[in-house]
Amino acid sequence: MRVVLIGGPFRVGPDLVFDSRTALEEDVGDYLIRSAASSSLQWWEAATTFAQTLLTQDRRGDAWVMVAGPPLLRTRTEDGRVVRRRLASVLPGQAVALETGDFRRTPVAPWTYVHTTRHITFVQRPCPITAWARCAPTAIIISGHDDPGPRGTRLIELALLWPQAVMILLDSPDIEGEVPALLAWAKAGSRPLGRSWTLTSEKRDDHQRRLTARMKFGKERPVVIEADFGVTSAFLDGEAVRPERLAAAAAFLAIPLRSVD
Repeated sequence: MRVVLIGGPFRVGPDLVFDSRTALEEDVGDYLIRSAASSSLQWWEAATTFAQTLLTQDRRGDAWVMVAGPPLLRTRTEDGRVVRRRLASVLPGQAVALETGDFRRTPVAPWTYVHTTRHITFVQRPCPITAWARCAPTAIIISGHDDPGPRGTRLIELALLWPQAVMILLDSPDIEGEVPALLAWAKAGSRPLGRSWTLTSEKRDDHQRRLTARMKFGKERPVVIEADFGVTSAFLDGEAVRPERLAAAAAFLAIPLRSVD
């Protein structure tokens, strides 16, 4: 299992600088961070550059990348206007939208995107998808714009469906809690998840904190002005890999890629 986190500092105002890895006070669930970074052109440029590196190394003729992100990206012009662009329009090469009404109608394309991970969370084996599941994707990019479920469960569902795909995730404090759950699940044998769970006081309190934060921050839409996104951490078969090693590998492949200290 390979997991790559991409994040770093970004600016949303003249004197307002965030770091995707640093939690904001009272913002449980990282709504402000995920809203800004996941809808920014800068984060998607970093994520797709890394995915393109993997895609060009995949020798399969029908290699492809699954993208789960917001339908629209937001950028701010020099005169202060906010411009919205479709996510599909900034993906390199041919892109196709996932047909959520009937998975089988979606053809395989180098870049296949869906607006929310909910549509692919509960796909079970044997996989009923006949078109774009002819082979596993080279990578899965998840910007985290959608609300995460219980710790790591959505990542686990994707790992069950496509265990060989590289997961490229937006680095945030919340996702840094989900990744260990994913790695622990893999270390324990990668067994399918049960559909039942026990509501503990800790889970109840966490849910209440997230609900409070969602009411306060869930509708905020900060726009990234500039950013320094890059690979912040990575894991290979459960072991941490230094980000600079990935940057060195990308340089060897003559494809630009930075690491964020």
